[in-house]
Amino acid sequence: MKVRECEVKLSDGYTMNRLAQEMDIPEPTLRQKLKGVGFTHENRKWIFVGDDSVLDEDIENITTGANRNKKVLNSSPKTQKSSSNTQSLTNDEIKVLKDIIKEHKSLSVNSKKYELYDEITKVPQPSEDDDKIRRSYTMSKETVGRFEKFAKERRLPFQDLVELAIIQLLEKYQ
Repeated sequence: MKVRECEVKLSDGYTMNRLAQEMDIPEPTLRQKLKGVGFTHENRKWIFVGDDSVLDEDIENITTGANRNKKVLNSSPKTQKSSSNTQSLTNDEIKVLKDIIKEHKSLSVNSKKYELYDEITKVPQPSEDDDKIRRSYTMSKETVGRFEKFAKERRLPFQDLVELAIIQLLEKYQ
């Protein structure tokens, strides 16, 4: 049976159960196939809102599950209603939104990775005329080792990292 025939029968008052029995397929399978090609259930009626190009396909040839989503996204340029029926997006808009989300996630990871380099710019650079103070502190060998490895991997000067850490400590607790 063609998708167009299913649309006609459902609009003429057929129930999903009756149509499934007539086609000799399980009702949940038929429901998935019809939703996959663009049918929606609104106000106790099945309405076709998909792409007209699928109307001539045999319903038996429509795939369900993961393959169904790929087929719908590739074949239906018209809008599909969301589950809340308050807003419709085209498949192209959905793809663009997914790309934006991927880019945002990648930028978030990268921005955190490079955030330290921006923070280093907050460290004041003393001029030749400024007074400088040299201090010596004792720390555990493990902490110093981790700190040196951290600084070398990022190619950042020890003194700038120490001063940045002190600035952040004072901003947080002062």
